[in-house]
Amino acid sequence: MLDIITTTLSIYLLSAVTTAARGCPLDCVCSGGTTETRAMCSSPNIKTIPGNLSPATEILTIQGVQTSPIPLTGIVCSDFSNLTEVIHLKISFTLLTHVAEDAFFNLVKLKRLELDNNRLSSILPNTFSSLGSTLALVSLFNNRGLHLHHRTFWNLPSLREIYLSGLGLHEIDPLTFYGLSGLRTLDLSANELTYLSPGVLSSMPNLWSLDLAFNNFGSLDPLLERFFRRLRRLQLGGNRWQCNCLLKWLKKYPALVSPSNGADPVMCAGPPSLEFSHLLDLDDSLLTCAPPNIVSCPHTVSVPAGESHTIKCLVTGDPYPRITWTFADGTHLASGSYPGMPLEDRAAIFIKNVSLSMSGTVTLTAHNRLGTETAQITLIVRTSTTTTASTISTEAVRTTLKKISVSPSVSARASMPTNTMLPAMSSGPLTPATQKDRILPGAYPTRPDMKVAPTYDEGGAAGASQPPNRLPQPENNIPAIAAASAAGGAAVILAAVLAVWLCSRTPFATAARGGKVAPMSTDPEFRSSTQNGPERYAFDENSSV
Repeated sequence: MLDIITTTLSIYLLSAVTTAARGCPLDCVCSGGTTETRAMCSSPNIKTIPGNLSPATEILTIQGVQTSPIPLTGIVCSDFSNLTEVIHLKISFTLLTHVAEDAFFNLVKLKRLELDNNRLSSILPNTFSSLGSTLALVSLFNNRGLHLHHRTFWNLPSLREIYLSGLGLHEIDPLTFYGLSGLRTLDLSANELTYLSPGVLSSMPNLWSLDLAFNNFGSLDPLLERFFRRLRRLQLGGNRWQCNCLLKWLKKYPALVSPSNGADPVMCAGPPSLEFSHLLDLDDSLLTCAPPNIVSCPHTVSVPAGESHTIKCLVTGDPYPRITWTFADGTHLASGSYPGMPLEDRAAIFIKNVSLSMSGTVTLTAHNRLGTETAQITLIVRTSTTTTASTISTEAVRTTLKKISVSPSVSARASMPTNTMLPAMSSGPLTPATQKDRILPGAYPTRPDMKVAPTYDEGGAAGASQPPNRLPQPENNIPAIAAASAAGGAAVILAAVLAVWLCSRTPFATAARGGKVAPMSTDPEFRSSTQNGPERYAFDENSSV
């Protein structure tokens, strides 16, 4: 048994050494006889093009699987320096993202190039230029997001087939296929195309197979008719065709679009009355068009500066018009729409961070092949400002009283603020005031220096004594109140109201109402003490009600 295992292992090792020596890497499988003209490499360990392939290799395939792509990320010119006989190169299901512009320079006999199901993001303009006399087929399908430069396929007179399915293309530059007079087959299926310019086909007089299936087409330019006449095969299925006057010409070529000839049916997605109908089954009288009509639009839109806003209008037309918006600052924007989008969303523009420069007239333009219609909207961009008065008022509402103790030796001189008026005091049990001491309406009371006075008992209650011929003064620091709130007109009014309210709590106000001197409040927050000196009150701007 051991001899059998040893013999088998020896044969395997000898075969591997012989294969490697003859030009087939261990990661590949080679076939084709002594010349080893085919190499299939599918090992998950391949990170570069194998370097010990036979120089006689004609067909080279490097292919992984969708669930386990080969970790090959780039190819350069030196990868093929010893493979000048290759005529068919296929690299598929790899992590390929980059192809050097001169990568295929040494593949002087290459006829078929397949780079499908990879992760290519771009192809440089001159990548294929060295293959102009030999290259017949290029396939790049399922490289989602691949950007094609408009000169990618220039100077390739021998090219016969191009497959660009599943790239996510939104548009094709009219010069992309310039000079490809020998091209026979063009596959643009499974992209995001909505319009095909007649210029795209103008450089391909010998084109006979065109695949536009599974895009976002809603109509075809009538100028394409002269190129479609030469086609033998046309695939238009899987689009959202709007069956109107613009598709009427297509019915002239039933051999191209009839399912009986192998073509996918041209199914109507609109208008609603024709939805799910086959184009070839419709009478020409049903295929009509309508010019643009702006049904409704706001006259004025007001938006705060810096905010975002959506302007919506209702526009109809068949085919649906192209909508553009022109702002006062010269900015031009287009509404993005697609067949099947609700009408109320088609003529809508979302403005992010509205600027003051946009303020003014906004012009909406709706255009289709039957005409143009415009509407004007006044856009008002408001500046967001905060007034001083409102700020002061807010702070004043949050103001409370704060007790301040002062030494009895401190002079209590204070004068009434010039913008504060007190009502005239009526005579009563107080010491009669002389005419010169009487407070008349509109006059301002004067206050001499006051010292701590002894208290006297009147009616069984303790009250503050007062000099004769002098009005009692509140023990409240009215200037401090006014100073805290006099920052604006609104604060002045609030200070006056608070002053009157404070006065109503003092002996001054009690006497003014015509009675005895009212006893001081028993509330500890408002009680005067002769031990600690007179107390005063001021606004504490840091406290809240």
